[in-house]
Amino acid sequence: MTAAQKAAIANYNGPAALCSCCVYGFTTRTIGQSTPVASANNTLSATLAPYHALAGGDTVTISGLTGSQTPSGSLALRAGSCGDKLGSQGAWTQGAGQLVLTVGAGGLAAGASCVVGFDLVNPAVAQASPAVSIEADAAVDAHDVGREAMSKNGSALYGVANGTDPLTVMVPTFSTKAIGQSTPVSGATNTITVSLAADIDLAAGAFATSVTITGLTGSATSTTSSLALATAACDTFGATGDWHSDGTLTLTLAATLAANTECVISFALTNPSAAQASPAVSVGAALTDGSASIGAIAAA
Repeated sequence: MTAAQKAAIANYNGPAALCSCCVYGFTTRTIGQSTPVASANNTLSATLAPYHALAGGDTVTISGLTGSQTPSGSLALRAGSCGDKLGSQGAWTQGAGQLVLTVGAGGLAAGASCVVGFDLVNPAVAQASPAVSIEADAAVDAHDVGREAMSKNGSALYGVANGTDPLTVMVPTFSTKAIGQSTPVSGATNTITVSLAADIDLAAGAFATSVTITGLTGSATSTTSSLALATAACDTFGATGDWHSDGTLTLTLAATLAANTECVISFALTNPSAAQASPAVSVGAALTDGSASIGAIAAA
């Protein structure tokens, strides 16, 4: 054995010395979201698996989640596959869109897949998904830190292109919202016809999206939870609507109406006995998926 070889062995300090040049990367690093609707409460889910084991006290930082309305501070983590491996909360910085997670005492094994969920409030205005990255840093040894782009699914969600990508945000509207009547004669039975199309899916189910038309004031029709509906070329809104004599009609989705698909609904009201000008009429919607709210279409 040469002198140089002996010196190399004498100076070797074990695996920790080798790790001083390691990059803390991730074999899995994906991120997605639950809703692309502006101002909605949005559950983001990050799936990660570290290339090297992470020890207790190490940190994992997700950056680039910009635009959120959630203020800086402690951010609660949803229960996921991580258990307590990344704690129950993270440190959130709004401006940088940065979430710092601290590895628990048990550490996170190399290659172990872990899903972390957390809630942010979407921006009030539309935006494309920002560039999101992830990195890890050791609490004790001065390892190099590897920052890597997180992967996105790129799939449509509720009819919104790239809607699964984190903080892809749109402001939903009724792209078609027209209303007319069959007669202006006082006291007559008047067929009101409404044409609607939204630029986002309107979902059905046990907790279906509800569409509310307001401003149909003056009618002599009494309040009823079963105002008969007739539909043309769609069965989306079922057979009845919830009418209130203050001029409000609430329609509940009986079948999902796909984004940018027009539906025509008709219903009969009794005209007022006195003359009046047409009132200002608006339409909006509360958007749901199952039992969860995914946002709203503002009345317009």
